[in-house]
Amino acid sequence: MTREAGRREPTTVPRRGLSIGDKARLMDAVNAVSTLADAYRRQRVLEQLREEYGPAFDPNTLGSHDNWTIVDTCIQLGAMPQFVSVLKFVGDESPQWRRLDALVKELFPPVMDDELDEHVRTLLRPVPPDMLTAVLRQDASRSFGSLIPADPGTAIDVYDRLRTEPDPFPLLSFLEMTGHHLEEYALVELHRLIDDLALRSGLTARVRELCRSLQATPPTTPDQPIGEQREGLEADDDIDGGDDVRSPGVKSDRSVREQSAPPQVWGGLPPRNNNFTGRVDLLEQLRDELGRHTRSALVPQPLHGLGGIGKSQVAVEFAYRNQFDYELVWWIQADDEQSIRRSLTSLARRLGLSESDDVQEIVDGVLDALRLGNPHENWLLIYDNAPEPSVVQRYLPSGPGHVLVTSRSRSWSGVPNAIEIDVFTPQESIELLRRRWSDLTDERALTLADELGHLPLALEQAVAVHEQTGMPLADYLRALESSPRVILDEGMPANYPRTVAAALEFAHNSIKETSPAAAYLLELCSFLSSHPIAIPMLARGRNAQPTAELRDDILLRRAVRDLGRYALVQLDAGRDFIRVHSLIRAVLRDSIPTDKRDEVQRAAHAVLAAANPGIPDDPDTWTQHAQIAPHVIPAGLILSVEQDVRRVVLDQIRYNFAIGDYPTSRDLGQETVDSWRARCGPDDELTLVAARHLANSLRMLGRYEEARSLNQDTLERMSSSLGADHEHSLATASNLAADLRLAGALHDAHQLDEQTLQRHRAVLGERDPATLRAQSNLAVDYRILGDFRRALELDEHNIELRKDIYGADHPRTLFSYSALMRDLYGLGQFQRGLALASEKMPIYEQKLPANHNDLLVARRNLAILLRKAGHNNEALDYTKDLYEACRRKFGRHHEHTLSAMVTLSNAHRVTGDISTALTHGEDALKAYRDVLGPTHAFTLGCQINVAIVLRLLDRNDEASRLNDEALAALVGALGDEHPHTLCAANTKANGLAADGRVEEARALGEQTLERSRRVRGEHHPNTLACAANLAFDLEKIGDLVNANRLRRETLDQFSVQLGTDHPETLNAGVYRRMESDVEVPAT
Repeated sequence: MTREAGRREPTTVPRRGLSIGDKARLMDAVNAVSTLADAYRRQRVLEQLREEYGPAFDPNTLGSHDNWTIVDTCIQLGAMPQFVSVLKFVGDESPQWRRLDALVKELFPPVMDDELDEHVRTLLRPVPPDMLTAVLRQDASRSFGSLIPADPGTAIDVYDRLRTEPDPFPLLSFLEMTGHHLEEYALVELHRLIDDLALRSGLTARVRELCRSLQATPPTTPDQPIGEQREGLEADDDIDGGDDVRSPGVKSDRSVREQSAPPQVWGGLPPRNNNFTGRVDLLEQLRDELGRHTRSALVPQPLHGLGGIGKSQVAVEFAYRNQFDYELVWWIQADDEQSIRRSLTSLARRLGLSESDDVQEIVDGVLDALRLGNPHENWLLIYDNAPEPSVVQRYLPSGPGHVLVTSRSRSWSGVPNAIEIDVFTPQESIELLRRRWSDLTDERALTLADELGHLPLALEQAVAVHEQTGMPLADYLRALESSPRVILDEGMPANYPRTVAAALEFAHNSIKETSPAAAYLLELCSFLSSHPIAIPMLARGRNAQPTAELRDDILLRRAVRDLGRYALVQLDAGRDFIRVHSLIRAVLRDSIPTDKRDEVQRAAHAVLAAANPGIPDDPDTWTQHAQIAPHVIPAGLILSVEQDVRRVVLDQIRYNFAIGDYPTSRDLGQETVDSWRARCGPDDELTLVAARHLANSLRMLGRYEEARSLNQDTLERMSSSLGADHEHSLATASNLAADLRLAGALHDAHQLDEQTLQRHRAVLGERDPATLRAQSNLAVDYRILGDFRRALELDEHNIELRKDIYGADHPRTLFSYSALMRDLYGLGQFQRGLALASEKMPIYEQKLPANHNDLLVARRNLAILLRKAGHNNEALDYTKDLYEACRRKFGRHHEHTLSAMVTLSNAHRVTGDISTALTHGEDALKAYRDVLGPTHAFTLGCQINVAIVLRLLDRNDEASRLNDEALAALVGALGDEHPHTLCAANTKANGLAADGRVEEARALGEQTLERSRRVRGEHHPNTLACAANLAFDLEKIGDLVNANRLRRETLDQFSVQLGTDHPETLNAGVYRRMESDVEVPAT
């Protein structure tokens, strides 16, 4: 059994033959999910599977069978992961579903994951047509030839065809045979890959029969990427690559690079340590290990070990020593995902990649650029202080460069070629100490090093204390003895030397004597993050400092310099920040007396609160919010009970939302809501505000039902505790209306927005920004309900007020202009709308990042107006770019992406590419049904468009069925005079005419024309389209007088409204039937 081409997913098979125990576990998990127990939802599951896999899942056949029959069919088709996904879409993400999902992933791992897929494609791309022909001819007795069409295309095409087969053996057979036609290194790679896939799919013995040479290939494990397994050929293999050989048969790009040129891009690296000591063998080993990996299978090189062991210093030294080997060297602070994303975003700006307000899109773009080696092939990325590999892996690029990772986590030890950095050797410790502590002998230096456990960071600090104070060794050793502290156990081994903590504590005590202000600043910073601490942020918050010296900007910076001299912080004067090592932070926090610790933490909170600029929606504040962002969680702001501190957290949730980092906004919002509900109660005012922000992020991530449920609960609680007219209640009511629109409750949303606007005006006044937002929301309702005149009145009123308050070119004013463009489209004033868009869009694009939400909506309005104004080819090109931008930003199933796909389908249709129009239309319709439901007005609008395209392809029965369903549902939901209903009616009349039912087409056409004139106006282009079609039908029934009269009047008006050269005018002139398509509105 096979599915339609283009609809198959990567094959999955059991990791081995399923045992009876496995089957029992699987069925227990399936039966625990309630979805299949409900007859209606069971029917929907089978319908979804039938759409994807064909008649094997006919509800009439399987509907009465037990669950095992369905599951067994899925197993035979390699469709278990898709089955689980359908259960989620039809049902919900219950704990039982999550347990089933985890079990299926365990029992049915993908045969071909993304990394292996890309590696195979790299190896197959060079295969020429004649070689492919030879491979196919050789397949006399093998299993894949019969699956390939007469015109096989390229080797990649054959691969794509075979990888969708439920049985992976034909794919492995093809790869093995092809490998013997390639160079030796490619054959080795393919054999390793085949062996890996055979283990994953449980076909090891069968695959070994393909080629005897496979029996000599060292096996890999199913869980390891193929690229991580390459160790090169044996020593006696004949490879002449010199010292710079990276992999058998692959010439190093670095071998031909000019060695005297410094990197063209250099960023983020700390200053070079002029006192760097030792590590000679380690640096050589590191260079050798990095040189092993090929362009197609880059493997990160981890350096892991204890905090303070010198991992970062080794990485810095490596970069400086080997800088001439690279065109790009970039340091990434990798403490967490947010930090990695910020660093990669900075790199994207340095490389001149397109700007965006969407952090994920920027990250994806820069990783793609690195993978492609464009503009730099020889690059080095250093991920410093990385957490677990699972956190970092998604941000590691492939491609021609090198990746170096430093981490305290021992999880990195499982990565091939990982290097665990140990403490200094005795000789290295002596060399460091004696270089800077002149009166030490080797013996005395070794004594001190032994006391400090040979930890590089501790040795550095001991030397720094001596340089600043001149303290003799004996005094220093006595201090270590008298004031030790046990190191904090933050993931560090329990046997970490306590003398390190003692050294850090002594350094702290020393600076207390010479600079109490600096010592207090250090204590305060120990409650912030190990990320860079922006000195401007400390300066903004200095008035909250309890120490008078730190309230003065000059004295504050002097304290910072004092900390730098004692090596207690890393000072980067060029970028105006300091960093406190995590080990120092931990020891310092523990060294502060308990009764004082809360005081210092509160002071840190107060500094962040004073530094908070507020207004997170204003782009002018984003730099300042970015400085605060790394410290929110480490500082424990969520745990504070102070209102101004809690507002910092709220602003951070909203800030991440404003810059387009919806996952971070969601994560911080969820943690905040959970914490505050438990500690402050679910009805606490700021808890409710946090819930409102969280709901916004959930909506933008496409989790519409969760957002609506949360907003509903939040509004009820706010109305009860704060009152319905409180500004927070009003804001939440507006958010809930957006949720209702997405849920299909369009009239309820309109009613709620009407009430909310009245309350805004009564409570806040007509010119308040919140009132203007509420007025914009009501205009959205009117547009969706088809009343474009009322929407226009509200938007024009908003424009006048916003021009007066903000200015004509402010983003909020431009937002209203964008809404006005959509109003003009709805009113049929396409030329006026296009003129407005042509005037305002260049300004809008200057004011906002390229992929800001509001700008994408405005860009779609322009795309629609281009097409409606007759610029079809330009509209198509513009819409293609728009759709890709929406897909990258929101994902494939977000409402903005789906509406852009509808616009793209319409653009393909009017430019004559009917098949592509159908593909996009059907994809959008399926997604709308899955996401919003089959009866949502947006789904029905898309369904009308698909019906139009099907009729153009002479699939009249399908077209009529779809359109009749949409027409009936729209009449029931929105009435027979809604613009979309009229589009469906016109489409039905066209279908009747195509079927030869001319009298019925004429009757419906007259009725539709009369309604369109009443609703849209006599000269609206869609009204004229109805008139042109009616003239066609009148002619068919023999009423030539009225047909000719109506045709002349209509053609004259088309010329007036659209111009004589407009495609619609020309179509009317040659007696072509006119289509009335739908552009799904935005919420």
